[in-house]
Amino acid sequence: MHGEGLSQLGDIAAAHRNYQQMVALYRGNPPSDPGSHSLFGWSLVMSGLTLLQLGDPGGALPLLTEADAVYRGLDPGGYGALSALSLAMQHAQALAGLAECRAALGDIAAAAQTAGEGIELLRPRQSQTEPQLTIQYGRLLKFQAQCLLQLGQPADDKIDQAIEAFRSLAVPEALIELGQALALRALYQDSHGDTASAAQSAAEAANIYREVPSDEPGVVVLLASTLRVLGVCLLALGNLAEALAPLQESASHFHDLADTPMYPVFEHLDVELKLGMCLTWLDRSSEAAEHFHAVVDLLRQLAASDLGQQAALAQPIAQLSEQLINFRQAQDVLANGPLLTQILDLNAEILSRLGWHEAAE
Repeated sequence: MHGEGLSQLGDIAAAHRNYQQMVALYRGNPPSDPGSHSLFGWSLVMSGLTLLQLGDPGGALPLLTEADAVYRGLDPGGYGALSALSLAMQHAQALAGLAECRAALGDIAAAAQTAGEGIELLRPRQSQTEPQLTIQYGRLLKFQAQCLLQLGQPADDKIDQAIEAFRSLAVPEALIELGQALALRALYQDSHGDTASAAQSAAEAANIYREVPSDEPGVVVLLASTLRVLGVCLLALGNLAEALAPLQESASHFHDLADTPMYPVFEHLDVELKLGMCLTWLDRSSEAAEHFHAVVDLLRQLAASDLGQQAALAQPIAQLSEQLINFRQAQDVLANGPLLTQILDLNAEILSRLGWHEAAE
């Protein structure tokens, strides 16, 4: 399909226009046979998914809802075994996109339910040796787990099933997904008080990311973020010397990502602060100062940016300030006291500008 070629070349807008033209053709000449019906469904799926990639979940929602209805109206028994499997995969992609739209529009419960429908569609087909089907199945499980976490519901079973699915494959794409599922499990375990197990899951995820044959920024972000989680878990366990290496490696990766579009400034800021704290606890105040200086520089950059685009940072910055206040009260930080005051002052300025006046005081 011409649209697929354009999408692979990175011209998502042109691909979307192409798929929209195909949808319009089918609407003008309604499909009358099973093959045409499935092609109409696929055109709707790709039109919706490309629109979702362009940042318009509201526009993608009706397209993917219609695609779901088209696939539900098809009789898989009218196709050969391979075609029926392909239809199931296409329908699952429609449901995955639909779930993502609903989550982006704030309906997390509906997103979790839709992902569950995709899971149930693919679950009976897991005995068939089709890597892309298993990857989609694991992605749906992982996505549903993320939704359940947001809803405050148990997600450990879904995460474990996703990990099992990805472990069964030996392809690079599954490695990245396995790393993400393990990192998700680490966050879940830590949030439920099992910090030791969280550290183990994060360490395994980091090792997997290192195995991925790619130096793409996206993989580096995943590695840096996971090393940060590992370091924070080790700090919470009191393993200061052990925490130092993953935190240092994380900071180094974030530094290298600074000029890329996917640079997560707050994660970098947080890991530099944790390094400063860790080195202070290890009686290495002069080295800690370097990282506190880095925090000051990052906060100044953040304060100089368009904070209207950074509203989501208010809560984590408020939490960071609380951690720093507790740290300053519990530790002898005389050598770096002025730096910590600077950090708190910059945090207060940012919080105030974001409208969090009470937290800024």
